[in-house]
Amino acid sequence: MAATISNSLMDKGISVKFATSSSIIEEIKKSWSKTSIYTESNLIDALIQTDVLVIDDFGTESLREWINDKFYYIINERYINERTTIYTSNYKLDELQYDERIINRIRENCYQIPFPEESIREQIEKENTKEMASMIRKNKDVI
Repeated sequence: MAATISNSLMDKGISVKFATSSSIIEEIKKSWSKTSIYTESNLIDALIQTDVLVIDDFGTESLREWINDKFYYIINERYINERTTIYTSNYKLDELQYDERIINRIRENCYQIPFPEESIREQIEKENTKEMASMIRKNKDVI
């Protein structure tokens, strides 16, 4: 759903960045290397400045204080500048392990869309398995 929204916005010329929370953390860590062509500041500024930021799988990373601080800075700057941020997560907002300041900023501007407890990927797998079984049954004489 978030990818579809992102594509639609980009089709309208709106700048969108789509990244998992873990990849954001990994890119920040990579920026600390002397050989990195990006600085931490460059990466974070790009996340802050984009019109729409989609943070996928929010809350799945191992939470450390520095990670909480980085996400707080990004989310707070986007909040202050009234930039749209879309979060996807397998967790409900109250289940996220982030600092309450982060949760409050998300909650204030958040419209939560509940999804079924069963994984969408599991549903797709079941549908694909049914389709494959049907194709095999129909074509058993051909094989």
